[in-house]
Amino acid sequence: MSALRIEGKTYTRSDLSRVSALTLLRASEELPALGLRTTWDDLMALMSRSMLPVEDQGEWSQTDKLWLGIFTIWATLNAAGRECTLRDAMDLVSETEVIDSPQDHQPGKAKAPASRKGSGRGGAPVRKAPKTLS
Repeated sequence: MSALRIEGKTYTRSDLSRVSALTLLRASEELPALGLRTTWDDLMALMSRSMLPVEDQGEWSQTDKLWLGIFTIWATLNAAGRECTLRDAMDLVSETEVIDSPQDHQPGKAKAPASRKGSGRGGAPVRKAPKTLS
């Protein structure tokens, strides 16, 4: 799992699963006060999309990338116990660096997904049709 270095301090990168419901509620109330057209549902959709396999995410607009970065900073700091508003996270984008952990790049560590029975992907060998004489 990667980490974020924010203002020189390293934090384990987090998502919404580690942020309290009260913190989520405060953030949803903060969006209208910022005067932005982005809604809470927009941010939830971005977070959900970011958790999909890379090949299923599609193209990201620059705005979506920026919001995903802001939201990730916000979630990471709040999960670590540091109170952070979305406005604070916006100010920290330029002070943030993504740090990949060594296990993210270990060759041979990834396992192939298990095949479902009868999927034709593994399990019993495929039988070849008998040869016919012509």
